[in-house]
Amino acid sequence: LTMAQLLAEFRLHARYIRSPAEILRRINDLFVVRSQRGAFCTMTYFEVDLATGEAVGASAGHHPTLVVSDDQVRQVLAGSGPPVGILPDLEWQNEVFTLKSGDTAVMYTDGIAEAKATATVVSGTDGGENEFGLERLEHSVRRLSAEGPRVLVAGVIEDVQRFTAPLAPHDDSTMIAMRYVGHDA
Repeated sequence: LTMAQLLAEFRLHARYIRSPAEILRRINDLFVVRSQRGAFCTMTYFEVDLATGEAVGASAGHHPTLVVSDDQVRQVLAGSGPPVGILPDLEWQNEVFTLKSGDTAVMYTDGIAEAKATATVVSGTDGGENEFGLERLEHSVRRLSAEGPRVLVAGVIEDVQRFTAPLAPHDDSTMIAMRYVGHDA
């Protein structure tokens, strides 16, 4: 129910406000008032000008978005502020970046990057080295990016499932990938 409210607020504000950072600020102010028992949400939002590839976005405590360009992975939107719902009157900053034709942008939940190897789950240890992690994720994304967004997402999910096998990942494993194809392509 909380996520449904958050999504409704996002859709309302995104129709009229062009600044991702301002949208996060407004959602935060509403979420702080409505949330109970310390509920919070990480989120990333960016818009892409389809004619130029210029993107503007902001991140509220979410993992960075990965952009694959010419077999290189770079991180954008690494988080300009905390998750929404923690404190009132917070500010986020917009970040501008450019996608070239053929670049792939990948957003993912913490259940991907923080997926734990079975031995970690069973033993209760948590040193971070037994997480799927950003390095493995970047390797998977780089390896699969030429195949297109659908294959990339399916391949990363398979990599995470292999990493956590025989158990399922302990958290949601959700990804969105998009390939920018400029007008010159």
